[in-house]
Amino acid sequence: INSEHYTDGSIDTAHIGDSQVTSAKTSGVGGLVFVGQASTSSDVTAITLDNVFTSTYQNYLLVGEYTPDNTSGANARFVFRTGGSSGSDLSGTEYNYHFIRMNADSSSLNNVRDTGGTYCEFSAPVKDDVVRVGVRLSWTVFDPYTSNRRTTVSGTGKMTATDAHSAFLSGSCDYKGTESVTGIKFYFSADNVANAQFRVYGIVNS
Repeated sequence: INSEHYTDGSIDTAHIGDSQVTSAKTSGVGGLVFVGQASTSSDVTAITLDNVFTSTYQNYLLVGEYTPDNTSGANARFVFRTGGSSGSDLSGTEYNYHFIRMNADSSSLNNVRDTGGTYCEFSAPVKDDVVRVGVRLSWTVFDPYTSNRRTTVSGTGKMTATDAHSAFLSGSCDYKGTESVTGIKFYFSADNVANAQFRVYGIVNS
């Protein structure tokens, strides 16, 4: 190679042809692969991500935020979905969860939990403030697509309480059913979703 860009055994700029980077060629390279997203800036009943969990990856990173549309003080919830792109809610009594909350203005430890819920609830009442943001989270989703292993969500986040103080969230949720989980839906116990943005990434095993 004879180039001013080739120095000390390295090339600082290279051209790669279209469609030349394939999954086979990147085998062994770890990282995150974007697989889907959902967002809204106007009132909707829920924010749904369908067909984001497939057989391609075993585990996933889910990052997102959403805010309710009024001050009634609704709690944040989610349900898993099955059926791919035409998904339906998994709403049987299969949600086993425990989330803890620590408010910025208190040293008290609060929690929400259930051993057989029809959904996973993971917050106290949330304020309708899109500037402060109602809920933010970063969760790992383990084994959603594999039907012979429980799907688990685990991670941390924050919420804005109705008094406008923030609170730290941490916890996990097991889905005890045997269905293959292909999606997830976020909503509030009473209010609509005013603003939301969620992204899902497949975690490369390497």
